[in-house]
Amino acid sequence: MAVETVEVEAESLEEAREQIISQIPEGLHLLSEQVISDGKPKTVEAVGDTIDAAFAKVQRDNIPDNAEILENREIASEQKIMKTVVEEFDEESAKSSADMEARQQSSNPITFQSIALISVGNKGILGIGKKPNQYEVELLELQPAAVKVTYKTKAKVIAQVGESNTPLSAENPTIVQSQTASKGDIMSEELITVDNVSKEFLESIFSAAFMDVTHDNDGDIVVKDACSCIVMPSKESKKILLFCQFTFKPSASDNEKLVCANNINSEYMMVRAFVLGNILRFSYDIVLNGGITKKALVLIVKRFASIPHVAVEDHGQGLLE
Repeated sequence: MAVETVEVEAESLEEAREQIISQIPEGLHLLSEQVISDGKPKTVEAVGDTIDAAFAKVQRDNIPDNAEILENREIASEQKIMKTVVEEFDEESAKSSADMEARQQSSNPITFQSIALISVGNKGILGIGKKPNQYEVELLELQPAAVKVTYKTKAKVIAQVGESNTPLSAENPTIVQSQTASKGDIMSEELITVDNVSKEFLESIFSAAFMDVTHDNDGDIVVKDACSCIVMPSKESKKILLFCQFTFKPSASDNEKLVCANNINSEYMMVRAFVLGNILRFSYDIVLNGGITKKALVLIVKRFASIPHVAVEDHGQGLLE
């Protein structure tokens, strides 16, 4: 059977994923997804000759047409005072010399502030012994107008669904593959919320989904899928935390460790990779504001578990044990 494409937009990435799950026809499976937009607020900055020009520039170059503007803010910039001492025979010449000198040092607009005579020169006799006056000139270097704009677009996800043995198209190499799960074969639509989340509740969900669940030495839930990941509620019960980790070889340098994590973060949107001493940790936080369904949790965990080994193979070869 051919692969079908499902495209949805929603206010958040979690809502978009739940909509995709709800649209999967009976008997088909979620094969892959591509996150076009995560729906999170983003902030961009720009500079211009004026505040209006800076806002126009950031709107033109950085903000999508369908974006909702959440905040426009001017960034205060300090004006720079420039003082210089010049030797000239009159004030106008001194102003001109100081202005020319300042413009050689800066490309920003320069305005005159004040001038003071420091010492009087000598007119000389018949041009002999002629000496210019000394002036201190104060100029103001005008800084470019700077603005900061925070905007948000809707979350957009494109998913492929089909039979579990249907191969993915080679035309979509950036899509992150997930383990398959069909509509209606996991459990009820009861929401997981900040009020009911607990280790016991989460373990019961994974067990009902026929996932391999154990515990570590601290009693935390370990779900074994494409990789083994720890799943636990946050201390405030506002999030469900997912993470797994790998150990760097003793020969790996600090710079190699950081480059490995940065490369993973630049390629994979869903996971966050960071270095803790000799450990490379992958993590992902599921926010429970409004709650998520049990099916969505299972699919997110499977999707998360599918990434670390691939990411390590791509960016950590020779560095990890």
